[in-house]
Amino acid sequence: MKTLRIPRLWRAPGMLFGLALSVLLVVVAIFALQLAPFPPLEQHAADMLRPPGTVYALGSDLMGRDVLSRLMRGATNSLRVAALAVALAASLGTLVGLIAGYAGGWLDVILMRLADLLFAFPPLLLALAIVSALGAGAENAVLAIGIVYTPIFARVARAPTLLVKTREYVTAARAQGVSVWRILWRHILPNIAAPIIVQISLALAWAILLEASLSYLGLGTKPPEPSWGAMLSESRRDMEYAPWLAITPGAAIMLAVLGFNMLGDGLRDALDPQMRNT
Repeated sequence: MKTLRIPRLWRAPGMLFGLALSVLLVVVAIFALQLAPFPPLEQHAADMLRPPGTVYALGSDLMGRDVLSRLMRGATNSLRVAALAVALAASLGTLVGLIAGYAGGWLDVILMRLADLLFAFPPLLLALAIVSALGAGAENAVLAIGIVYTPIFARVARAPTLLVKTREYVTAARAQGVSVWRILWRHILPNIAAPIIVQISLALAWAILLEASLSYLGLGTKPPEPSWGAMLSESRRDMEYAPWLAITPGAAIMLAVLGFNMLGDGLRDALDPQMRNT
């Protein structure tokens, strides 16, 4: 099993920047209600569309709600959907990849063709189709995004499984009568973890972007709870007079995607430099 190259890891400025952005996002998402200067749903009729200033650091929206507070609460909702969706995709996809790679034969062909079928659809269109069939809401957005990215994890897990299953310790375990599930869990999964960990970080960036797209279209987190995509959608009406309403959630999405992408690139270099060109 590959180990982290710590000295190389901490010398990479891009990796450190991505880690800092990711940690900041997670902290804000967890402690949003404690850090927010105002309750994110609280309305102040006298303070509608206030520009950024001393009272409202990032301004207020059409209902007099503090944009900074809603941005922080939006981080909670957006990251929750993204994290749960990636957890679902990683769990299901890794299981499919392990089974396909270890079993081989007709089962491998069937599972990978199903993965290819899902992979053939553009992520947003597939997510839209699933959410449209199930109904709008954060829970269905989690399911849709999880299904969209499951094939990627299946392929990431399958490739190294094909190699690891031929190793002597796996052959010895099989000869001793060790069960298939124990071999997969104890002998193969720990040795294919590196690319999966990298893929989780990269998938978080994609999931945040996809969740924002669904929420922008009104298919994600339901109002009045804020999410970054919904905040962007709400800003369309007043963008000419209150550009900060679009700039702030747009910048948050950009920084979150950038942070997780740079973190994933750094982890890829640290866990396996040969993956850099794959």
